[in-house]
Amino acid sequence: ELQPSVKWLVDIGDPFSFHTPQHQNNYRLYNRLNFAAERKVLEAAGAVAVTSEGTREQYRRFFPECAEKIHVIPPLLSYGRPDASTQPFFDGKDALRLLFVGNFCPKIRKPGPLLNVFGLLLQTQLKGRIQLHILGSVKNVMEYFAPYEALIRSGKIVLHGVVEHRRAVQAMREADVLVNSGNDTWYQTPSK
Repeated sequence: ELQPSVKWLVDIGDPFSFHTPQHQNNYRLYNRLNFAAERKVLEAAGAVAVTSEGTREQYRRFFPECAEKIHVIPPLLSYGRPDASTQPFFDGKDALRLLFVGNFCPKIRKPGPLLNVFGLLLQTQLKGRIQLHILGSVKNVMEYFAPYEALIRSGKIVLHGVVEHRRAVQAMREADVLVNSGNDTWYQTPSK
């Protein structure tokens, strides 16, 4: 049983037990166990931090007995100090770099809208300079990138995959535009 002698904080980035679009395990089999386990953790915690008002509303709805200890804090990000000896993330081309940092998921956050907007930008005067860089996993959504294969080959769209935190921070410092991609869930914080 969870009864720590000191107060402790539970920091929830993505909901667990009620995260219906993309369950962490077999929802039919483990639904009741998921809620029971999460309830024990929340009850034992001194405070619970979530990253959006919507997530707090959902937790208060499913765990009303813990409502008073659930608080919204903004996403925390530590850039650290720039390291002058670090190699630049991007090459020296004169490009307007759009950067998305995060993972795409087929049931929550799809790349289709972002790719459509980028395609429209390629029809403007920016077409000669603009690039879209994506840091993070796209393996579950590769079918969305198939129509853009020529742009990937030409370097207009660059799929970097998962990179080390320090390199992602370096890319964010160097990018011209950080791109936000929303979720299909109303209660989660969008990705960058």
